[in-house]
Amino acid sequence: MPTGGKGIAPVTLPVNQVLQLERVYVYFASVVEAAVVRLLSREWAKLLALSSSSGLGDEARRGVLCQRVVGLVGNS
Repeated sequence: MPTGGKGIAPVTLPVNQVLQLERVYVYFASVVEAAVVRLLSREWAKLLALSSSSGLGDEARRGVLCQRVVGLVGNS
């Protein structure tokens, strides 16, 4: 898209708006992190229950967990 040689003008925000955006970002990141931790904990608990009955080792559990997480993220 041609700009006529002028380029894109820089955007300036007041400091209070920047701080407010930062707080929103930090809050959103913490919510997402908590959801991922809950999801991984739930999946790990399922795998521990499965592995105790099937004899899966740690390496196999990690592989299955990775596959499940990739599948869950891919379906989101």
